[in-house]
Amino acid sequence: MGTDVGRHGIFAVAREGLETVVFLMATFQQKVGIQAPLGALLGYAAAIAVGIGIYQGGIRINLRKFFMWTGAFIILVAAGLSASAIRALHEAGIWNIGQAVVFDWSSTLPTHGLIGSILAGIFGYSDAPTVSEILAYFGYLIPTLLLFFSNSFFPGNRVKQSTPPPVRLSDRL
Repeated sequence: MGTDVGRHGIFAVAREGLETVVFLMATFQQKVGIQAPLGALLGYAAAIAVGIGIYQGGIRINLRKFFMWTGAFIILVAAGLSASAIRALHEAGIWNIGQAVVFDWSSTLPTHGLIGSILAGIFGYSDAPTVSEILAYFGYLIPTLLLFFSNSFFPGNRVKQSTPPPVRLSDRL
């Protein structure tokens, strides 16, 4: 059992490394200049720094709070993916319901700017979201966060593991 967990970890890291190599090779072959290799090196340096920080500070952090907040962050990312999926389906001509634009922030926070592109890449931000994108985003976000935090913040909602009653020698005879 213990070796299976170790093998799984090794294969997961190897797969991620292989994906990184493939994506970096594709990027470098596009002749994008010095920015891509410099970004890759800075990314590796940041990953090493985070890894060292987690290793050295791992014993001191509250893992329950850490995973609670990273879980909430992942839920925000997933909500953005659901809105982006609706946008992609509309662009493909498959989904044409609720395509009225709710608001237009293209002059304030455009998706082709630095902050807009970061928000679009992480959270699925759109500078002119449609009704169906907003419904998909909040239709996923609100119930999922409520379910997630109801189990995280309220210990009474957790499933308690029952322990069997102790067996006395007189019960067996």
